[in-house]
Amino acid sequence: CYSEDIVPSYGHDRKATEDEIIGALRVAKEISEKDINVPKPHITHIFNVCSFHHRSPGLVNIGLLSKFPNLPKYEGLVPPTVEIVGDLEHVNPISVSLALSSKSLSDICFITDAIAPPVIGHSAKYGDREVVVVEGNGIPRVVIKGTELLAGSCTNMFEIFQNLQKIFGISLQQSVQLCSFNPAKIARLNHVGSLSIGKRADFICLKRNIKNEFEIEKVFVSGNICQ
Repeated sequence: CYSEDIVPSYGHDRKATEDEIIGALRVAKEISEKDINVPKPHITHIFNVCSFHHRSPGLVNIGLLSKFPNLPKYEGLVPPTVEIVGDLEHVNPISVSLALSSKSLSDICFITDAIAPPVIGHSAKYGDREVVVVEGNGIPRVVIKGTELLAGSCTNMFEIFQNLQKIFGISLQQSVQLCSFNPAKIARLNHVGSLSIGKRADFICLKRNIKNEFEIEKVFVSGNICQ
């Protein structure tokens, strides 16, 4: 399945051993040596349905690396890129901070995993099941109806962008990188994610309000202002 258009992704796995994960990364390395355009491996939804252990490394251990130890079994391997669901419900802020301080920011992207508006009581079909928006720890969360099982989020990229600066002390430029440039780069969406000649020109204009917080002033899609 490796090609320039497909990003090999690992995730939602608590069973894979260190050797199995390293083996998969080794295959990716061998293929990338034959074709430099093949993207890095990626971990989707890091921390969610993944394992971390100090003696038996799982996907989280591997995903948090900025580089592998200098040991023969890891020779030549490159840590995968990772994505974080940024609603602060899927991943505790402590774990978000851990990832931001452990890994190169160029290898992290944030996503919403949003499937519903932040309206308490709102319900919708999710496959053959029903999901409902409930009150979380001060944050609306989407769960399978009748359970506490998270099914998605109610956040949006602008909210994540703001939280990166307010809560995690990430600069404006780095927040843009984590929320726009990196996701497009990792997903191989070369027509969006940044502004340059030949790209689609999807962007927002911001202004600061009296509280010195950002507000969206204008939205452009394909270079055209949205009314």
